[in-house]
Amino acid sequence: MARQRQNRDTDARCSSLPKTGSRRISRSIVARPEGRRTHIATAIRNEPTKSTVDGRSSEVRPTATAVPCPRDFLKSAAPAESAAIMVGKVRVRVIRPAADAANFHPRPRDDAMRRQLGYRPDDILLFYHGNTHTSNAAEMRSLYEAVALLNRRHRPTQLIRTGRDFPGFLPEGDAWIRPHLVHLGHIGRARLLPALMATADYFVQPGAPGTFNDYRFPSKLPEFFALGRPVILPRTNLGHLVRHGEQAWVLPDADAKGIADAIETLHDDPALRQRLGEGAVAFARDNFSWPRSAGQLLEFYRSVTPLAPPARTAGLKDQQILLTGGRGCLAK
Repeated sequence: MARQRQNRDTDARCSSLPKTGSRRISRSIVARPEGRRTHIATAIRNEPTKSTVDGRSSEVRPTATAVPCPRDFLKSAAPAESAAIMVGKVRVRVIRPAADAANFHPRPRDDAMRRQLGYRPDDILLFYHGNTHTSNAAEMRSLYEAVALLNRRHRPTQLIRTGRDFPGFLPEGDAWIRPHLVHLGHIGRARLLPALMATADYFVQPGAPGTFNDYRFPSKLPEFFALGRPVILPRTNLGHLVRHGEQAWVLPDADAKGIADAIETLHDDPALRQRLGEGAVAFARDNFSWPRSAGQLLEFYRSVTPLAPPARTAGLKDQQILLTGGRGCLAK
């Protein structure tokens, strides 16, 4: 039942919290699943879908954003961990996602596994995990094209990726990228994924600002940063918060040429690569912690329910909570 609820084709679902004893809490929580499921669904069907917001049903056209999370917040400077900031007249408290620290942590490049996989020491190796569907098919193609472009520039580059491809991703077939691609399908994260990621030189999140990317937080990003590799990403979602050249390499548009140019720049500058890897780890340490985020979320729930002391619930009018990350955005 829970899984069915998670998979409903809605972009936002708002409802008032139920009565507790003699007291009713007239606060709403808005949930936006990661991956912009309504955007994906409407892109696939090219037709409007239904969205329920504050109990009102309305059509969401394929070109509509229908986003509960404030754009200005997502483009603002990174606030302090769990700090309340103002977005217009609304106080916003940020709770960030994370990666499983037991598995996703700084790892040196695994040259032994690279040799077992048949790669040379000077090969450029990229790793990407995630599914391909209608909404991100162009982005995944741009990553493939970047790999092909680097090889045409005499920069031997290979891509290892996991995840599933949905029909129609490469209608012309994959013969043009197959010599430079190892596609492993679905991989259980806890067992194998981090070890495979340790073979990589760079992690790339392709894409550009727009309806799909502006309001999401790809769940792979905390895992990218935790491994301690240079991360290349577009100036959207998390790309607004990291410092370019220190914590990540941020591109206006992470398309094929932009990605290929960035990798060449980084590959020719070992000091820059090291700085970006160290900066990625520091950013992950400062911003991504499941125990910390879970504690902050629990504290928020207690602050807006009768279970908390009266002093804890005072002054919370017009407060909003955003759980930005791999599983979506919660907004009060």
